[in-house]
Amino acid sequence: MIKFIGETKFIEFEKVEKLVEEKSKEYSDYLGWTDEFNSTFELDKIYEYAQEIRDKYKLIVICGAGGSYTGSRAIIESVQGELRDEPKIIFLGHDLSSRYLRTALKLIDNYEACIIVISKSGETLETNIGYQLVREGFKKKYTDVSDRIYVITNCNSGYLYDISKKEGYKRLTVPKNVGGRYSLHTSVGLLPMAAAGINIDEFLRGIRDYKRKLVTFDNPSVQYALSRKEFYDNGKNKEFLVSYDPSLKFLQEWYVQLFGESEGKSDNVIFPTYLTNTTDLHSIGQYIQEGPGDLFETVLFVNENKIDLEINLEEFSNDYAGLNKYSLNNINKVVMEATKVAHSKNNIDTLMIEINSIDEYNLGQLVYFFMYACFVSSVLFGANPFNQPGVEQYKQIYKKLLR
Repeated sequence: MIKFIGETKFIEFEKVEKLVEEKSKEYSDYLGWTDEFNSTFELDKIYEYAQEIRDKYKLIVICGAGGSYTGSRAIIESVQGELRDEPKIIFLGHDLSSRYLRTALKLIDNYEACIIVISKSGETLETNIGYQLVREGFKKKYTDVSDRIYVITNCNSGYLYDISKKEGYKRLTVPKNVGGRYSLHTSVGLLPMAAAGINIDEFLRGIRDYKRKLVTFDNPSVQYALSRKEFYDNGKNKEFLVSYDPSLKFLQEWYVQLFGESEGKSDNVIFPTYLTNTTDLHSIGQYIQEGPGDLFETVLFVNENKIDLEINLEEFSNDYAGLNKYSLNNINKVVMEATKVAHSKNNIDTLMIEINSIDEYNLGQLVYFFMYACFVSSVLFGANPFNQPGVEQYKQIYKKLLR
C-alpha cells in the first residue's frame, strides 16, 4: 500500500472533510473520475481492441495532448521503460514541431502501424494535425486505413467524432463528466496502456484498493494536500517532485500537468516541477542547496526494486574500504537520505511518498493518490480543480491569427 510520510493533521482533517463534501456538490458534474463505472463500462471493447492491436501491429502511434496522453505515457514508460519490446510506441499530437513529426513519420513508415487518436473535444489542434499527417501516410501505404485508426473522443460532437462516424473508425468514449487530466483510468488511458501490454486489471485493482483509504482519518491524499498548503503558508511556493529512478520521469511530468492545470489560477499557489536524482543533483541541486530556500521537496521513493546490481565500491577509493559488495539500490537509498539531510540545512522540508515497486498495481494506487490530493489541494487554495480558462486564451488568439 502507498505510504505518505509527513506530519499527520487529524484536527484539520475534519474541517477539510466538510469542505470537500461541500465542493463535491458544487463540482458534481466533474467528479465522474471517482465513479468506477467510468473505468469499466467499455472494458470489453478495450480488451478487444487492445488484443487486435497487439496481434496485428508492430508500432502504435498514440496521438493526444495534455491529459489525453500524459497519463498513459507515464504508466507505460514507468513499467516498461523507453527500451521496451514490441510493439514500439510513438507519442504524437502534443506539439507542432515539423522536425519531430517528420522523423516520427519516417519511423512509422517502416512498420505495420496503427494510431490511437485521443481528444475529448475532438478539436485539439496539435492532435488533429498529428492524426491528419499519419492518416495521409497510411493512405499511401495501406488499403485498410480505417481499420488502423482508433478514436477516443466525446459521444456526440467535434471533428474526431464526425470523421470517425463517417469513416467507420473504431471509437471509444471519453465520459462527459471526466476532465482530461483526471481521465487516466478511463478509456483515454486504458486502451493505450492495454495495447502496449500493461496489465490494466492490476492497475484498476490498485485504484480500487487505494480508494478504501479515502475514508480513514490518515487518508494519505488529504494529509499530503494539507502539508502542501502548510508549506505554502510558510513561504514555500515551489514543489519539486523528486524521484530516484529515471523510469518515473513521465509520471513526474503527469504530476506537473495535473497540479499545474488544476491549481494554477492565481498568484497564490504552488509552482509544481520535478527532479530526477541523482542526475539533477549535479545541476539544480546546487540551487536547492544554497539558493533562496522558498521550496519544498516531495520524494517519490520505490522501496522494493526487483532489479538490483552489486557494486565494488572499494575499487574506487580508500573512502569505501571494505565495501567490495554493495547493492546499487542501497547506495541509491543512502544518497537519498544524505540529500534530505543536506537540503534541510537550507531549510528545505521534505515529504515522502513510498511505493513498494514500479508495477501496475502500485502505480494505480499512486495516480489515484495524486488525483484525489490534487482535488483536495485545489479546494484548499480556492481553485476550481476542473477547468483551465488560461489555456483557452492562447487558443482564441491563434485561431484569429490563423484566419
